[in-house]
Amino acid sequence: MLILGDCHGRFDRLAKISEKYPNRVLTQIGDMGLGFGSKNENIPSNVRFFRGNHDNPQVCKSHSNYIKDWGQWTSPEGESCFVFGGAFSIDRDYRLRREQNGGGVSWWYDEEIFDDEIQKAYEEARGMKSCDILLTHDCSWDYYPLMIETNCTYNPGMRAYGKPIQNRTAIAVQNLISILRPKIHVFGHHHNNMILKIHGRTSVNAGELSLYDTKTEQLLLYGDIFP
Repeated sequence: MLILGDCHGRFDRLAKISEKYPNRVLTQIGDMGLGFGSKNENIPSNVRFFRGNHDNPQVCKSHSNYIKDWGQWTSPEGESCFVFGGAFSIDRDYRLRREQNGGGVSWWYDEEIFDDEIQKAYEEARGMKSCDILLTHDCSWDYYPLMIETNCTYNPGMRAYGKPIQNRTAIAVQNLISILRPKIHVFGHHHNNMILKIHGRTSVNAGELSLYDTKTEQLLLYGDIFP
């Protein structure tokens, strides 16, 4: 299974990656960048995706390549997966100010999955009992200190946002890990390009348009794919 990190509206680069793997289906794990008014929001036919916090939820749901907000999903390679999209935006206030100043809509009130849907996701996960791969946009809450600190080492400006804000998405992901006990968990959002081995589970944070192959366990940055 080939899994892509955040796209952030770089649809030209997304097209290049899809052309490099014409006989594979690529699964993109949120922040596709849909709904920002770009003239080029073309998603290749061999790319499937779910939403992050830099996506218009309604635009995503109406796209034929959209997987779902959450729930059980079988990968093109037959792997048992559970997907869970959305995330909390630490830059929400900035994006709202930008909108008020005529910069266009870039934040959506339903960026996170609501509590009633989260409870339904738990129920479906309990019915599965386990899965091969958990695909989420955000990481679990217990990973936040590591993700934020790592991010700040190469982007010190991130410290201006202060301490991590506990949010329902990260808590939900943590609970889904406990319920499903996935062999592999792949998430985006934090852009750190890390592979962690914890309690027998492989946890992967894929950066912007980085590509993780579940078979080879390789994480390729965009610059690795196109040196």
